[in-house]
Amino acid sequence: MRGLNKNGNIVELKNKIINFINNDNIKTVNYTKLETYVNSVINIPLEEFLIKYNPSKNHYIKSSSLSKSLNKWSFLKEFKLVPGIYQFELIKGFESYIGSTKDLYKRCYTQHRTQAITYTNKHKLFYNKVRLQGWDSFNLKILYLIPNHVYLFAEKNPNYFITEKDLLILTDLISYELTIAEQLQLDYKKPNLNSSLFANWSSYNTGATGYIRSDELNDELSLSFLNRTFSEYTKNLHRKNNTGKILSDTTKLKISKGAGGITVYLVNVKFNNEIVEFKTKTLLSEELNISIRTINRWLDDNKVHSTKSLKYPQVKLMSCLLV
Repeated sequence: MRGLNKNGNIVELKNKIINFINNDNIKTVNYTKLETYVNSVINIPLEEFLIKYNPSKNHYIKSSSLSKSLNKWSFLKEFKLVPGIYQFELIKGFESYIGSTKDLYKRCYTQHRTQAITYTNKHKLFYNKVRLQGWDSFNLKILYLIPNHVYLFAEKNPNYFITEKDLLILTDLISYELTIAEQLQLDYKKPNLNSSLFANWSSYNTGATGYIRSDELNDELSLSFLNRTFSEYTKNLHRKNNTGKILSDTTKLKISKGAGGITVYLVNVKFNNEIVEFKTKTLLSEELNISIRTINRWLDDNKVHSTKSLKYPQVKLMSCLLV
């Protein structure tokens, strides 16, 4: 319980959810259902979570030895969009890395599997060990599955129309339970490939200084970088760094996906959630004066973002594939 009691991220996230619920000016019968559901989770004493996610009794849900072969990672496909706690563990030795995610497949199969080789500045202790010894030296264990509160609430209340704000609250509720469960694992196993033994919920980005940036600050920074120009010296550095680079299949797929030929829907949040269709990402890029790379990032994160557009000051983007 030591880490749970000292982890300010858990308290911060709980307070954020409570404020989201309490600051709603329109209290309806339906909204009370959401309020009741949320309170049934955030009012659970931490001691009860310790019973639910007791690390000393955990025998993990699934485990597999890894390698470069995709077949070794294929078991993760059954965990698409499933929140959970995972552990990468050296087969010989006592070194391991523990993490939490809202999507076990995306986090482990799509991100960790490729980024451990290509991203040298992320998760340095863990990724350096992967580069030194290879994936063949690791087991991947799925330790716990966490309730997907978006799906659970929808199942219990089939006639409830979930708004954008409701979705954010329920998503934060998943983050809240994930953070608690991960902290219990970190306290018990003390994995030595984690740079910190305090679980950090994933809705905030942590910079190189360790400072946790709010979504509002992220938007401000994003806006400040729009239309920036680069010197010829910087451009030449980029050309030099990219010349002769061999692209992975994942990178090629991302480039293909981001080519701009997919219909995108813009939800105009400031104006009654009006939905506007753009036939290509390129057209949307020109309308909002942002890059296609930014459009892809906004499509993936499922969040509301601010823009410099007077017509569309706050937006959420959806791909035609998701509508």
